[in-house]
Amino acid sequence: MAEPVSLADLKEHLRLDASETAEDALLDGFMLAARRALELHTGRVIVGANPTLDPADLPLVEHAIKVTCTAWYENREGEQALPPAAIALMRGVVIIGAPA
Repeated sequence: MAEPVSLADLKEHLRLDASETAEDALLDGFMLAARRALELHTGRVIVGANPTLDPADLPLVEHAIKVTCTAWYENREGEQALPPAAIALMRGVVIIGAPA
């Protein structure tokens, strides 16, 4: 599976000009770090050979990644922790094969 959020999607979410490429590497790094931080926080595998994420929960994950990247983009000099809104979004995400 590809990364849940594309660079174009993130730029649109941040209301950035799609043709500006100066910060593309920074944004790509934010997306990868946000996805990995969400995986570590929840114990769920979002991307990989054996994802443990229910596909129905992908919209929640996508939004949590965008929320995280937005917080980090707007506060580049500050702490790069998961924002509370992203953590709240991930509370409802189901692990495939986990007991209900």
